Amino acid sequence: MYFLEHKKTADVNQRFLVKLQVKKELLLLLSLTSFLLSFDPNYLASALEKHAISKSSQYIDKIAQLRAPLPLISHNDLQIIADNELYRLSDTALTQYFERDEEKLSVIYHTHVEYLIRTPRELKRIFNHLRFVLKKTKGNVSFTDLYCLSILAVKQSLIYTSIKESPGFYIGKKIDASIGYDKPEELIKNHKSKRDALLKSVDHKDIDHVNGLLNELFPLLESGGFTNYNYMDYDKSGRVASEKRLYIAMHLQVPYGFASDIDVLEFIDGTMERNEYLARSIDEGSVERVLELLQQNKKNRR
Repeated sequence: MYFLEHKKTADVNQRFLVKLQVKKELLLLLSLTSFLLSFDPNYLASALEKHAISKSSQYIDKIAQLRAPLPLISHNDLQIIADNELYRLSDTALTQYFERDEEKLSVIYHTHVEYLIRTPRELKRIFNHLRFVLKKTKGNVSFTDLYCLSILAVKQSLIYTSIKESPGFYIGKKIDASIGYDKPEELIKNHKSKRDALLKSVDHKDIDHVNGLLNELFPLLESGGFTNYNYMDYDKSGRVASEKRLYIAMHLQVPYGFASDIDVLEFIDGTMERNEYLARSIDEGSVERVLELLQQNKKNRR
């Protein structure tokens, strides 16, 4: 009986000593450890105020006793990240599918894009969106236009949604080929107030470049329909000013009755079963479109 009581007391003492030792070690660790916190002070202060914590800035100062604001990333460093992301998108040149696309990308980038992307986070989000879109649209839409649309999707989601839901406001016609408008310029003009209302939500630092980006994508938005690259044949150049290209870019698929540029190029090169492809085109009612694309691409394959 004495032995059991003595063993029980010894076990209790042992557990107490272990807890005491752990407590000492934790206190020692805390006294030697610094914690690095990364946060947006304005966002955090706003969140605290919503939870009835007054003087939120002072509250934050008690937790983060030493603040070291991160330096803004330089334009050159941001450019390096953008270049790396571009290289990671594909092993081949993404601007090879449509004439002058590479030149157009360079001009629009240095005119508008580089002024709209200011942080690595924005850049990553844009390229994540673009990477997803390219899986469904590569070779069927101008890469430059896809890049610009991804910027709008991330930076100006309301405008991007408007383009998707109301394409006629931007290209002057509905994507449904069975319904047309005699004067696309008039349709563009009639909906100017709706587009302007969306632009009011754009930050004043971005407004000129967002507007410029829209004018480059959709030339009819600008008076006279003239931009640096005012192609007469938007479809041939893969631009989203064409209702066919815009549909593919916004809905991430080649619609029934259309045809894929990639398939047509493989048809020209003879890397597919041509008879099977022609039979499928007849069944899907896309022969007219196939002939259009053959005419557009035959020069590039000579």
